[in-house]
Amino acid sequence: MLRNTNRISCRIAICLMLIVVSFGGVNGQSNKTPEGRVQNFYSWYLKAINEERDPAKDRTVMRSHLSAKLGKWFYSKAGQDLDADYFVGSQEWNEKWADNVNIGELTINRTTATVNISLGAASDDWVMRLRIGLVKEGTTWKIDRVKGQ
Repeated sequence: MLRNTNRISCRIAICLMLIVVSFGGVNGQSNKTPEGRVQNFYSWYLKAINEERDPAKDRTVMRSHLSAKLGKWFYSKAGQDLDADYFVGSQEWNEKWADNVNIGELTINRTTATVNISLGAASDDWVMRLRIGLVKEGTTWKIDRVKGQ
Protein backbone atom coordinates (compact mmCIF):
# COMPACT_ATOMS: atom_id res chain seq x y z
CA MET A 1 0.00 0.00 0.00
CA LEU A 2 2.81 2.44 0.88
CA ARG A 3 4.58 1.67 -2.41
CA ASN A 4 1.41 2.56 -4.42
CA THR A 5 1.00 5.78 -2.44
CA ASN A 6 4.58 6.80 -3.24
CA ARG A 7 4.05 6.07 -6.95
CA ILE A 8 0.86 8.12 -7.01
CA SER A 9 2.56 10.98 -5.13
CA CYS A 10 5.47 10.88 -7.58
CA ARG A 11 3.11 10.95 -10.58
CA ILE A 12 1.17 13.85 -9.11
CA ALA A 13 4.39 15.77 -8.47
CA ILE A 14 5.57 15.18 -12.06
CA CYS A 15 2.19 16.31 -13.45
CA LEU A 16 2.27 19.44 -11.33
CA MET A 17 5.80 20.26 -12.51
CA LEU A 18 4.71 19.85 -16.13
CA ILE A 19 1.74 22.15 -15.55
CA VAL A 20 3.91 24.80 -13.90
CA VAL A 21 6.46 24.65 -16.73
CA SER A 22 3.69 24.80 -19.37
CA PHE A 23 2.03 27.82 -17.85
CA GLY A 24 5.24 29.51 -16.81
CA GLY A 25 6.61 29.37 -20.32
CA VAL A 26 10.16 29.06 -21.53
CA ASN A 27 12.83 30.31 -19.14
CA GLY A 28 10.18 31.04 -16.51
CA GLN A 29 8.81 33.98 -18.49
CA SER A 30 5.06 34.41 -18.38
CA ASN A 31 2.91 34.97 -21.46
CA LYS A 32 0.99 37.49 -19.34
CA THR A 33 3.56 40.23 -19.96
CA PRO A 34 4.58 41.60 -23.37
CA GLU A 35 8.23 40.70 -22.84
CA GLY A 36 7.33 37.21 -21.60
CA ARG A 37 5.12 36.61 -24.63
CA VAL A 38 7.90 37.68 -27.01
CA GLN A 39 10.56 35.66 -25.18
CA ASN A 40 8.43 32.51 -25.17
CA PHE A 41 7.36 32.83 -28.78
CA TYR A 42 10.81 33.44 -30.22
CA SER A 43 12.46 30.75 -28.10
CA TRP A 44 9.86 28.21 -29.28
CA TYR A 45 9.78 29.43 -32.88
CA LEU A 46 13.54 29.47 -33.42
CA LYS A 47 14.03 26.14 -31.66
CA ALA A 48 11.49 24.59 -34.03
CA ILE A 49 13.35 25.99 -37.04
CA ASN A 50 16.66 24.67 -35.69
CA GLU A 51 15.05 21.24 -35.37
CA GLU A 52 13.94 21.51 -39.02
CA ARG A 53 10.27 21.72 -38.07
CA ASP A 54 8.02 24.32 -39.67
CA PRO A 55 6.50 26.24 -36.74
CA ALA A 56 3.72 27.55 -39.01
CA LYS A 57 2.36 24.00 -39.24
CA ASP A 58 1.57 24.09 -35.50
CA ARG A 59 -1.38 26.43 -35.91
CA THR A 60 -2.57 25.98 -32.34
CA VAL A 61 0.68 27.21 -30.82
CA MET A 62 1.14 29.93 -33.45
CA ARG A 63 -2.37 31.30 -32.93
CA SER A 64 -1.90 31.22 -29.14
CA HIS A 65 0.93 33.74 -29.56
CA LEU A 66 -0.51 35.88 -32.38
CA SER A 67 -3.28 38.46 -32.34
CA ALA A 68 -6.44 37.48 -34.20
CA LYS A 69 -5.57 40.02 -36.90
CA LEU A 70 -1.98 38.82 -37.39
CA GLY A 71 -3.00 35.15 -37.25
CA LYS A 72 -5.61 35.70 -39.95
CA TRP A 73 -3.14 37.54 -42.18
CA PHE A 74 -0.25 35.12 -41.54
CA TYR A 75 -2.31 32.12 -42.66
CA SER A 76 -3.75 33.96 -45.67
CA LYS A 77 -2.29 33.63 -49.16
CA ALA A 78 -0.50 36.99 -48.74
CA GLY A 79 1.11 35.91 -45.47
CA GLN A 80 2.22 32.54 -46.82
CA ASP A 81 3.63 33.98 -50.07
CA LEU A 82 6.31 36.13 -48.41
CA ASP A 83 9.87 35.78 -49.69
CA ALA A 84 11.31 36.02 -46.17
CA ASP A 85 10.36 34.70 -42.75
CA TYR A 86 8.00 37.31 -41.31
CA PHE A 87 9.08 36.74 -37.71
CA VAL A 88 12.82 37.12 -38.25
CA GLY A 89 12.72 39.48 -41.24
CA SER A 90 15.12 37.36 -43.25
CA GLN A 91 15.32 34.39 -45.60
CA GLU A 92 18.02 32.91 -43.38
CA TRP A 93 18.59 32.56 -39.66
CA ASN A 94 21.39 31.94 -37.25
CA GLU A 95 21.10 28.74 -35.20
CA LYS A 96 22.41 30.63 -32.16
CA TRP A 97 19.38 32.94 -32.14
CA ALA A 98 17.18 30.39 -30.33
CA ASP A 99 19.43 30.60 -27.25
CA ASN A 100 19.90 34.37 -27.50
CA VAL A 101 16.52 36.10 -27.53
CA ASN A 102 17.39 39.37 -25.81
CA ILE A 103 14.60 41.63 -24.61
CA GLY A 104 15.32 45.34 -24.89
CA GLU A 105 13.24 48.47 -24.44
CA LEU A 106 9.57 47.98 -23.56
CA THR A 107 6.80 50.55 -24.02
CA ILE A 108 3.25 49.90 -22.81
CA ASN A 109 0.28 52.13 -23.60
CA ARG A 110 -2.89 50.60 -22.12
CA THR A 111 -3.72 47.77 -24.56
CA THR A 112 -0.73 48.07 -26.88
CA ALA A 113 2.95 47.46 -26.31
CA THR A 114 6.21 47.56 -28.20
CA VAL A 115 9.20 45.39 -27.35
CA ASN A 116 12.59 45.78 -28.97
CA ILE A 117 14.51 42.53 -29.23
CA SER A 118 17.79 41.33 -30.60
CA LEU A 119 18.40 37.79 -31.75
CA GLY A 120 21.95 36.62 -31.21
CA ALA A 121 24.79 37.30 -28.81
CA ALA A 122 26.28 40.80 -28.86
CA SER A 123 29.65 39.27 -29.77
CA ASP A 124 28.12 37.46 -32.75
CA ASP A 125 28.62 38.70 -36.30
CA TRP A 126 24.98 38.28 -37.18
CA VAL A 127 22.49 39.89 -34.80
CA MET A 128 18.92 40.58 -35.91
CA ARG A 129 17.13 43.52 -34.30
CA LEU A 130 13.35 43.59 -34.34
CA ARG A 131 10.54 45.74 -33.00
CA ILE A 132 7.58 43.64 -31.88
CA GLY A 133 4.15 45.23 -31.55
CA LEU A 134 1.65 43.56 -29.23
CA VAL A 135 -2.01 44.05 -28.41
CA LYS A 136 -3.93 42.93 -25.39
CA GLU A 137 -6.76 40.59 -26.29
CA GLY A 138 -8.82 40.09 -23.16
CA THR A 139 -6.18 39.64 -20.48
CA THR A 140 -3.53 38.20 -22.78
CA TRP A 141 -0.77 39.97 -24.70
CA LYS A 142 -0.47 38.79 -28.32
CA ILE A 143 2.07 39.58 -31.03
CA ASP A 144 0.44 41.87 -33.60
CA ARG A 145 3.31 42.99 -35.86
CA VAL A 146 7.03 42.51 -36.41
CA LYS A 147 9.37 45.03 -38.01
CA GLY A 148 13.09 45.03 -38.55
CA GLN A 149 15.14 47.87 -37.06
